[in-house]
Amino acid sequence: MATEVSIQDGSATKAAADPTTGAAGDGAGRSTRSYIGLYVRRTLAGELGALPAVLGFLVLFTLFSLSAPAFLSTRNIANLLTQAAPVAIIGMGVVFVLVLGEIDLSAGATAGVCAVSMAWLLSHGWSPWIAIPGSIVIGAAIGLLTGFLVAKVAIPSFIVTLAFFLSWQGVVLLLAKEGGTIAVTNRLILSIANDNMSPTFGWLLLAALVAGYAFPAVLRIRARQRADLPSEPYGVVAAKAAGLAVLWGTGTYFLNRNRSLGGRYALRGVPDAVPLVLFLVMVFSYLMTRTSWGLHLYAVGGNREAARRAGINVALIRMSGFVTCSSLAAIGGMALASQLNSVSPQTGGNDTVLLAVAAAVVGGTSLFGGRGRVVDAVVGGLVVALLPNGLGLLGKKGGIDFSASGPKFIITGLVLLLAASVDALSRRRATSS
Repeated sequence: MATEVSIQDGSATKAAADPTTGAAGDGAGRSTRSYIGLYVRRTLAGELGALPAVLGFLVLFTLFSLSAPAFLSTRNIANLLTQAAPVAIIGMGVVFVLVLGEIDLSAGATAGVCAVSMAWLLSHGWSPWIAIPGSIVIGAAIGLLTGFLVAKVAIPSFIVTLAFFLSWQGVVLLLAKEGGTIAVTNRLILSIANDNMSPTFGWLLLAALVAGYAFPAVLRIRARQRADLPSEPYGVVAAKAAGLAVLWGTGTYFLNRNRSLGGRYALRGVPDAVPLVLFLVMVFSYLMTRTSWGLHLYAVGGNREAARRAGINVALIRMSGFVTCSSLAAIGGMALASQLNSVSPQTGGNDTVLLAVAAAVVGGTSLFGGRGRVVDAVVGGLVVALLPNGLGLLGKKGGIDFSASGPKFIITGLVLLLAASVDALSRRRATSS
């Protein structure tokens, strides 16, 4: 049975829990009614998870749908999914660092370095089979260096990553030249933000997604029941699978319709960025919740001293978190390069890392360590991408030009502040209960 270590009033406590459901071993969860009751009690106690982000997304989606008619067009929804991909991918990596109670302010710059390195190698005749994996290796090396300085040299992660934020941007300037760009022509990279799945593969993705959720959930329930442990009711799993099928099926249906302007050529299907993000979510969610390494991440983030006394190599775990973050940043950099068909000194710069951190925090990952999921970054990434997308379509309202950068930054900053406040208040409530 998995063991999660967390901080409660400054001391380490161990709670038998399923990392995905968090169902504590109190005998609840054997019926739908008791499971729902347990969920309500945990929510009222401050364990909110991604619930605020989901509610925020629904509110924003409704507001933009009512105030900007073009928002609900299939063309804009497809653009929204593509725009959210780079921030969500980089945000996934940030989750691994935040769970440890650390911060990585250089994730965006790392994405830029890796993207520029890949483009430079491709433009100088290197094979894509070397350039693409090579950029991920560069990202992992950056994460290893960062993790070493934080975990072994004991320099605060804020200082290390702030220094590297500046340094890696300087490397990007050297490679891409100030004001210059490097064209990206590799078909695999360009397909991330510019190609779509065929309608048939879109439906197959839906079937695989529902089956990929339902079958492991059923197997997990049966395993926990055989061990006489509390488990998620079959009815809840069926309801979640049905909701997923309806929601994703509706999206697939509309995205499979032709959305090209003028209808002179076919433009239909789920964007290729979507299966890429889903694949990364499945792989890293499994690593984070179903392996001893992932559980050690939570343990170190919850209580570093208790984890050390339990025999966990704390320094190695902390270093691995930064390596994972930078490796995912490299993939996010490829998605950024795909959006513009090129890389430039601005790739991964500006507000990229702030949006990535916002995606993780808005999605429900705690800034205080010990709590977070990979999928949080995807939910938060959708919210973060939804804001500039919807505000850009609003145009001028009440004398304010919401399509300008100023209002977008102000509102995004306020949303991040709200998410951090919810995290702090919910943690305080959970500690006092």
